[in-house]
Amino acid sequence: MPFALMLVLAVMAAVITPGWSHTVARAQTRPPVQNRPAPPSTAALEQSAFQQVNAYRARQRLPALRWDERLAQQARQHSQTMLNSGLGHAGFEQRLAASGLRWSAAAENVAYSHGVPEPATRAFQDWLGSPGHRRNLEGPYTLTGIGAARNARGEVTFTQIFLRPR
Repeated sequence: MPFALMLVLAVMAAVITPGWSHTVARAQTRPPVQNRPAPPSTAALEQSAFQQVNAYRARQRLPALRWDERLAQQARQHSQTMLNSGLGHAGFEQRLAASGLRWSAAAENVAYSHGVPEPATRAFQDWLGSPGHRRNLEGPYTLTGIGAARNARGEVTFTQIFLRPR
């Protein structure tokens, strides 16, 4: 008997043998790993949140915020720290000082999400739903930086720093 035919018969025997068919069917219910969409990069999350904030400000007839990479870098570091130590604003003044910018007004929003398909949208919606966070979104600021961080468990944290320079 040719080898290819023996292999086909062996596979068929495995499929019709009790116990095997259930295992094979279960394995086929999930798409292969390579077909699952990769989660968005943290840079894509940051840009999504930034675009949503500026779209909201436009609807409120407020000027768009300008992206500042120095603020974004401080926001990224804080978001990474929050993955390990929890949400909070500890060290906010140090982040402002580390940016090297002089400012007359500043604020910060933070957010956390886990297991949601659009973490940036969830963060933005949570900010809108909170009077204090919404006040920051609508504030008299001209610069912003947003930082996102993600861990292996799928937790995502966001920090947005708002600034009005001197």
